[in-house]
Amino acid sequence: MSRSSACLVGLVLLGVVTPALAAPECPPDAARVGELCVDRYEASVWAIPPTEDALLARMRAGTTTADELHAAGAVQIGCGGRVFGLTPAATVRDRVFVAQSLAGVLPSTCITWDEAARACATVGKRLPSIMEWQAAAAGTPRGMQDDERSDCNLSGPPFAMVPTGSRARCVSSAGVYDMPGNVEEWVHLSPLAPDARVRTGRNWYAGAVDVQFWTTRPLSPTTGFRCVRQS
Repeated sequence: MSRSSACLVGLVLLGVVTPALAAPECPPDAARVGELCVDRYEASVWAIPPTEDALLARMRAGTTTADELHAAGAVQIGCGGRVFGLTPAATVRDRVFVAQSLAGVLPSTCITWDEAARACATVGKRLPSIMEWQAAAAGTPRGMQDDERSDCNLSGPPFAMVPTGSRARCVSSAGVYDMPGNVEEWVHLSPLAPDARVRTGRNWYAGAVDVQFWTTRPLSPTTGFRCVRQS
């Protein structure tokens, strides 16, 4: 061992130098982007019975599957599942609304900004800021033509959704799917302006930031969201 290495080891043992700690792993349904765990998939929102504490714990840990949710009697809401206005009120009365990052399901749209924020909060998450969203999108191929198989879902009407994660090439460097295309996503301007309602996403592939401001736009079939959490 060199003298400099020996000195460094001694300083660490004395507590003078604190070695850098590895960042904790993100849950299996999320990818690390800086200090955040960003949901890999656009959110689906599920209404579960309030007595399902064990199920809610697994949903918070990011370890559930759509099959498990259906088996437990959970109901997906939004245009990607059951439209709010068409779901019988008795079906979701007194239920807890939970956002999930699941592969292979249609994202929930027809969700307002407030509803999206609450669904994220139920699992200890929040909506990302526009800068956080762009960081998570970095590395996604831009300017691609939609081959309707593996490229980002850019063709057809904007409400023609495909299952989350089904376009294999539409993934960022961090491993986050469907940032451009599929649906637009609710975000906020910055942590200092958490109530500024903004949506982004569908046209990001063209190279523009594509931020659109909406203070009131309830139940849009083109707008979904995804959640993030501080790691």
